[in-house]
Amino acid sequence: MPSTVTDAKDKFDVLQQWLIANGASFPSLSLRDFGGDNRGVHANEDIAPEQELFRIPFKLIITVEMGKAMEVGKKIAAANLSFEAPKHIYLMVFIME
Repeated sequence: MPSTVTDAKDKFDVLQQWLIANGASFPSLSLRDFGGDNRGVHANEDIAPEQELFRIPFKLIITVEMGKAMEVGKKIAAANLSFEAPKHIYLMVFIME
């Protein structure tokens, strides 16, 4: 049976390792769990003006347009449905495809 990642810290570790393994860099930042449902990115040091904070390869980027281009995304758009967070729906469609 495959192992699952359930702890928030473990999830952040897995995400961070995946990002780095795929060419991302963010030496001055860390992912943090601030409690409850509050998660985010934290600066580990003072940030200088014009300092590059992170580098994410394009191949890792997921956009709303990518979800809209999927067959399910096209059907959702054609159905003219109303969602509380429509952009999230299209991101989920892409991720689930």
